[in-house]
Amino acid sequence: MTGSSKAYDGRAIATLLILLMTFSLVPTTNVSAQDTGNLYHLQAQDITASFDSSTELTTITWRNIDSLDEPTALDNFFNSVYNVYRHNEPINQVNIQDATLIHSIAACDSEAYAVKYLCLGGSNGSHPGHSYSYLVSPGTNDSFYYGITTTITDQSNSQTTYDSLISNESATYDPIAEVTTPVRTPYNLIASFDPAASTTSLSWINYNDIFYVLPETGPDAYQTRIWMSTLPITRNSAASLFSTM
Repeated sequence: MTGSSKAYDGRAIATLLILLMTFSLVPTTNVSAQDTGNLYHLQAQDITASFDSSTELTTITWRNIDSLDEPTALDNFFNSVYNVYRHNEPINQVNIQDATLIHSIAACDSEAYAVKYLCLGGSNGSHPGHSYSYLVSPGTNDSFYYGITTTITDQSNSQTTYDSLISNESATYDPIAEVTTPVRTPYNLIASFDPAASTTSLSWINYNDIFYVLPETGPDAYQTRIWMSTLPITRNSAASLFSTM
């Protein structure tokens, strides 16, 4: 081996040692590649929202953090609550006060999970994630955003709400178009029972008597159907109840 090649090898080794020393000085982050935000804030991760026009429900899903980088960050997992908000603007720390709170749920149910580490989402835990379906009001035709904050109660019973609201993690970046059918059912339904005749009488006001917009003749003429159930009939229960009648 020549002297020049030995010198080259020496410079290469020296350069490699310098690079290794430099990387050893780079500070490590306490957030795993799968998670975003301060682990101690137990921020919701991977939020998604989708609207189903057939049920008129918007379903919001998200997961718990998936990191053991800071084990003490999980100390309050059992005492944490997710707050789901809805707004017609992208939700951030400035306008969260104007958003509408639509749901709250425990981050980790202590009755279902005996060990807090099992509440981790993704590969480190067994928690399946969270899901909430919001029933959109009749006659809605607009786009909405959803965001999730986390309220943590510490061991001294002090509550702190964290609202990082990072896009596509704890807040939706893209708007969700929500279009629902206006209420076009009869109004002022009244029922009365006659025990002597064992009959129930019903009276109501047709929708067209108030807003004349539905066809009354032809193949598309509206019809009034009367349903009876032992359970309350609501927008949430109607589809399943009617399918069994």
